[in-house]
Amino acid sequence: MLQAELETKQKLRDALQEKLRQKRAFGLPFYQPHPKQEKFHRSGTYKRRYVRTGNRFGKSDMGAAEDCSWALGYRPFFDKGDPDQTRGIPKRPTKGLIICQDWDKAQEIFTAEEDGLGRGKLLKFLPDVRKNPDKKAPGIIGFKKNSSGITQVKVRSMYGGISSIYLDTVKSFKLDGMSQESSNWDWVHIDEPCPQSMWKAVSRGLVDAHGSAWFTCTPLRERWINDMFVPGRYSHVDEKEANVFQINGADRWIMIGSMHDNPHLSEGAKKEFIADLSKDEIATRIEGRPAHYQGVIYPQFQYDRHVIEGVPKGWKDAFTPPRNWNVRLSIDPHPRKPHAVLFAAISPLGEVFIYHEIFEQLNFDELAEAIRQHLGDRVPESSPCDWMAFEEPQDSNARCLADHLDDYDIPVHKAPRALSQGILETRQALAKKNFIHVLPHMDRFLYEIESYVWDHNKEKPVDNDDHMMENFYRLVMEGLDYNDPIYNNSSRAHVIHGRNTELPPHFNLPDLDTNVKEDYSWLNGAGGEWIRDGV
Repeated sequence: MLQAELETKQKLRDALQEKLRQKRAFGLPFYQPHPKQEKFHRSGTYKRRYVRTGNRFGKSDMGAAEDCSWALGYRPFFDKGDPDQTRGIPKRPTKGLIICQDWDKAQEIFTAEEDGLGRGKLLKFLPDVRKNPDKKAPGIIGFKKNSSGITQVKVRSMYGGISSIYLDTVKSFKLDGMSQESSNWDWVHIDEPCPQSMWKAVSRGLVDAHGSAWFTCTPLRERWINDMFVPGRYSHVDEKEANVFQINGADRWIMIGSMHDNPHLSEGAKKEFIADLSKDEIATRIEGRPAHYQGVIYPQFQYDRHVIEGVPKGWKDAFTPPRNWNVRLSIDPHPRKPHAVLFAAISPLGEVFIYHEIFEQLNFDELAEAIRQHLGDRVPESSPCDWMAFEEPQDSNARCLADHLDDYDIPVHKAPRALSQGILETRQALAKKNFIHVLPHMDRFLYEIESYVWDHNKEKPVDNDDHMMENFYRLVMEGLDYNDPIYNNSSRAHVIHGRNTELPPHFNLPDLDTNVKEDYSWLNGAGGEWIRDGV
């Protein structure tokens, strides 16, 4: 009996040793994806995939397993006959790129050549067939190196021919922004957030082959990645299942991953890590929520409370408030970036509706004309405008933006420069019940207010994507009280008790419920050109 037990144990030991030997030789068949990793691998037909994860989710293992599968031509960790073994993978050798933060990280995660736990994931997953007498066996057949380490892994595909896995870094791209402009790829793996300019350069290389890309990132920076996959912060993203959004006519696949999804981590180790994190860091590093959603400047803004559905009562459409409402605007011009103009309509009852925006690169006359076209025959009060509009050109014959706006009967004055005070007053305005309302088509405004965050290194807002926010606080600071609107004939649309329907007939006001078409012919001269002040 004792002899039989010893023989059984010996067989088990030998089997285990053989399994370990096989795993060291070719690790990919032994990769066991946890449920969310498996959902990623089984979604290979989507051309753009994003696994937005917290730390220690297993994103690099997952990404490297997919990289190696595309190089080999199949996913050996799925059972033979499973259609997802080859789903989305071209039936030929492929050329792919992995983007890392720097070369040290590239080596540590993907290409380290030492044995044991420190071995790079590409070398751990792929078989080394350089000494294999079977010259058709799939696996690594060579490397290309430079002073930074391994920059290319050559892999024999199951279809014959050679696949290539290239590595590049964000750090290298910042030194030479043209390094990726002429390359072609079948697939790209973004392992760490990269600048959008780098993605644009790389993604051009995917066009010829209609290639695929997968992003496996903790969202600590580079907001554009999240925006590429999620229509907006307030889009419903299921955190348990994969999500597919249509963005600009293309499918975007995204899945949210948490540290808690990784079954191989102990509860004690997770608690130790979490104990040292702030609330915002937990949201990003544990739950995979974008860092730009944390530390927002206007936490008082709540989409469900401030954004209204449909057209406000009494409006002709979502862009045309009633004539007895007051319209205010603020202008933030720029020489290189798009000009930003924000419009607010104030009801006779004092409610404020943020309802129109201009965000375009226009010359001075085009900007003034766009504002005037929207206003129609309204004559706005003097509007706050960034001081750039008043800078006198060096050319004595040229004119500043304020002069051009004045030609179109759009008076402006220098906007207040009191950002801290403006933020405090805007917070108070947003907290006030039934005061500030936002129409749902205000894409730029909503984009900015949800990502307007503190720069913790400078104790002020991050100076990026804040043009509508500049306009917003200026409007609030200058007061959003109702005033009688003025039209081109200098007559006022008077209001009694907040309702023009209660006025006696001698005021001769337009009936807001009729389909009478307003006469704007005074705005047009010969040939449809705008009439300008000749002074």
